[in-house]
Amino acid sequence: MKNTAKIGFLMILVVITLTACATGSINTPLPQTINIEQSGPNEPKEAVDFIGVWEGIWSSESQGYYYSNVLSTTIVIERIKDSRVKAIYSWGSWDTYIKEGWRRMFGEIKNKTIILKSDMGVITLDMGSNPLVVSATMRGGGFTATATLHKNPQKNQQLGIKRDLSHLPEKIKAYNGTWKGYYNNGTPTTMDIEVISEKKVIVTHTWGDNPSKNLKNGVWPLMEAEIAKDGSITIDRGNRILSIKLDKDGTLYIGLNPPDGSWYIDGNLKKVE
Repeated sequence: MKNTAKIGFLMILVVITLTACATGSINTPLPQTINIEQSGPNEPKEAVDFIGVWEGIWSSESQGYYYSNVLSTTIVIERIKDSRVKAIYSWGSWDTYIKEGWRRMFGEIKNKTIILKSDMGVITLDMGSNPLVVSATMRGGGFTATATLHKNPQKNQQLGIKRDLSHLPEKIKAYNGTWKGYYNNGTPTTMDIEVISEKKVIVTHTWGDNPSKNLKNGVWPLMEAEIAKDGSITIDRGNRILSIKLDKDGTLYIGLNPPDGSWYIDGNLKKVE
């Protein structure tokens, strides 16, 4: 396989954040706040079977090349209610090309199929006759990845613990969660914010395609940040400064600009329940 082809494939994975996560002895990041909720009695059996932790390794086909077992992945199905699905999708590092991270995703369940959608791709999980195995497919950015995922009940028990934020001030713990919306230039964006303490958060910033601005989707994963005394959060990426502040109306104000202040975009995001 030519080295240029391998590098090209890796760059495609970076752009669309093809994820890889913990399988077996491999440890990749998951949020410390995980709430795995068992489905209620009115939910179909397949919804009950899907709840929990799924692990496997992606194989991918891109531009005529096939790559077998290239990236491990974990998908945590946290909640299924009224056919709506809440999940966590996590990925690990691959050499110097992909930095580990995670993000929350949302979707729906139809019969024995879950479809999770994001700004960067679509993940489909199909369950056959074995409730401990699903066939996974991810599409986006000109590639298709497939994997067989196996349920891990032991890890399900380990992860089903929710971080206690009750002792934190309301203005701090209100940051915790997933926020979606648009910048004022039309770029869709998502902020996953995990509150760690009264002074610290971890932020994953994801944005989607904006053809009018010739902007491709991307992600800044797992950025640690301090909460200022006024409740604002500032993340300096070197060539970009990301500003975050919770407004009184319950929306999340975000701003983005270079250090020289030559341009500035902002927007207001709403929390996804």
